[in-house]
Amino acid sequence: MRKMYNMKYLRLLFFQFSLLYSSLAWAQLPDFYGKYADPNICTQLNITQDEKILNLVTRILEVYNLDNTYVIQACSSVENCVAAQRNGVQYILYNPDYMDDIRTLSFTESDMPVSQGQWNHLMVLAHEVGHHMNNHLTNPLGLKPREMELKADETAGFILYQLGVPDPETALSALRSPGVSEAGSASHPPREERIAAFRKGWDKAAAKDNKNSGTQTGPKPDSERFYIDSLVGKMILVRGGTFKMGCTREQKACDDDEMPAHQVTLDDYYIGETEVTMGQYRYFALETGHVSTGKSVVLKGSDLKAKSGVDWRCDETGEKRPYHSASYPVLHVSWFDATAYTEWLSSKTGISYRLPTEAEWEYAARGGQRGKGFQYAGGNNLEELAWYGENSNNKPHIVKSRASNELGLFDMSGNVCEWCADYMGAYSEENQSNPAGADTGELRVVRGGSWGNTDNLCRVACRTGVRPDNRDFNLGFRVVSQAKNK
Repeated sequence: MRKMYNMKYLRLLFFQFSLLYSSLAWAQLPDFYGKYADPNICTQLNITQDEKILNLVTRILEVYNLDNTYVIQACSSVENCVAAQRNGVQYILYNPDYMDDIRTLSFTESDMPVSQGQWNHLMVLAHEVGHHMNNHLTNPLGLKPREMELKADETAGFILYQLGVPDPETALSALRSPGVSEAGSASHPPREERIAAFRKGWDKAAAKDNKNSGTQTGPKPDSERFYIDSLVGKMILVRGGTFKMGCTREQKACDDDEMPAHQVTLDDYYIGETEVTMGQYRYFALETGHVSTGKSVVLKGSDLKAKSGVDWRCDETGEKRPYHSASYPVLHVSWFDATAYTEWLSSKTGISYRLPTEAEWEYAARGGQRGKGFQYAGGNNLEELAWYGENSNNKPHIVKSRASNELGLFDMSGNVCEWCADYMGAYSEENQSNPAGADTGELRVVRGGSWGNTDNLCRVACRTGVRPDNRDFNLGFRVVSQAKNK
């Protein structure tokens, strides 16, 4: 059998045998929140989706060539429809009675809305989708509530033109209804400003239609940064410095390949706040048609099996994840897959992205210049910091659902192991500056530990090597950049 792992990674994998796999149970979501939602509404959710409403939202997103990553959930506690988010998962909550008259629409030539009420309800749905598309629930641009409402109205105008609304007045009746304040409020602009915003989006779509005389992809909502922000996520500046790499005093129970501890100096760089998510990787895979080769190792009960047909869409068991799983770290990617993603990301953004060197990874995990000498990334209490073998329920979790380290980086310990750029090689006692690892080798470095590992394997100094063509349920990655992100 070919050598796929070094012995430490085999230990990391086969720790899974001692764990009992249990499936995700959707039940209470007590801190569920949304733009208009009371914190206590919809505390009981069922993952069963209304496929007809799902198809309708998918059709709306196709206007922008976007894949649907939302959970579409009936909720009788909301008045009509609302955008909501919890733990990074985006929801569209809708009142089933309110949406009943549009849930079957397919927007084929013979199946368009025919009543004013249908257009009104579609307008409301497009408006709420617009809040998600413009990232209003996380609000990275710091927009005021009224500004967000106007942007959502503009996005709705663009969408409804593309869906075939016969004229703007047909849809604008939703904004002229008694439920929309003429004077506005602290959170909502006056009615006429909202109507103007809707017309702005409508006019943009019409102008592009006249210019291109064909299929539309739509403008990037909110700004030209929308698409790029979706691809990259937040990048954290790591100020360069000098540190001790390897088996330092606090690490305890080090393996031989972590010795000797040695001095390393690094320049400034940026590193991803989180591991690359399934949603981010989806852009790459769908645009390029990139296909991973070979089988991937999956976890079935307490057994490890190599399975064909498993790719980035799959969970730890090798089954396709639901469409709303965009915030989970991508799994089943080889070193070659991860590198191909960084090359594509560089070409899309004009900024050079790559995998981190092992030294960059460890320095960032230790907290860089802000590091306090912890055993794990961000502290010595792994329970608060990481999803690992003792608390993960034997599965990965969405990113950013444990505490960050000193730099604001998440999941550097646990959740999924992370590919680094380097070949696996022995350490040297010599001081080094911006080291790139061994010159040659069979294995590439993997860092961080995963959701199925012991605490020792989640230490910031722990390292292992894996064949670059290997794919499995433990492996993901994050990206770095030397260039300043604008």
